[in-house]
Amino acid sequence: IFQEYSNDRARARRKEREAHTLRMKQLEAKLKQAEALRDQALFEAYRTKSTREKTNSEVSPSTNFSAQRDNLSFRSNSRDNLPFQSSGSRATRSTRNPRSKKSSS
Repeated sequence: IFQEYSNDRARARRKEREAHTLRMKQLEAKLKQAEALRDQALFEAYRTKSTREKTNSEVSPSTNFSAQRDNLSFRSNSRDNLPFQSSGSRATRSTRNPRSKKSSS
């Protein structure tokens, strides 16, 4: 009786494993399809953006250049200032706490 039961369980486990691998293969195929779609969309967006920039520069190179320069300077300022200050304060706070705990105990 026990042998029959264990055989049934093994058979059921095999079926579950096969179903699981099938499900994983299907998910993997969906994932690859989604990634391909995303890559295609990104490439398409990049291509249209680059062509748009080309047409802009052909129409008025001076205004396009000044706009780009302003945008770049703004980006570098915000990138330089904000993360370093926040990460610095976080780092000092996290290093102070363990020391104070150790010294008090």
